[in-house]
Amino acid sequence: MITIEPRPTAPTEISDEMASEWDAIVARMPGGWLTREQQPLLVQYVRHILTARRLHQLINQMETDPADEFDEARWLRLQRAQAVQSGALMALACKMRLIPRRVDAHPCHARY
Repeated sequence: MITIEPRPTAPTEISDEMASEWDAIVARMPGGWLTREQQPLLVQYVRHILTARRLHQLINQMETDPADEFDEARWLRLQRAQAVQSGALMALACKMRLIPRRVDAHPCHARY
């Protein structure tokens, strides 16, 4: 007999936007893939997704809005913040095994 393990539902304390990301990620994983111990990591993962998205919007606005004078220092700060989000996303994705494994070039084993 095959047992189908349920997928975790989004915690009630996260926003609807975060819950939407949670649901999209969980739907792609087999039942039982994300354990209870990994769920706080997934909460942080979706937070980083939304933060990275908002940073991208700010960067894009700076780069495309001709009315604003370009502030290079602010742009660099936003780019650094975006890089931090990318690193956090990669680390969490590796810890939760969300990234498909390729033995020859697995990003979780890369040294930056």
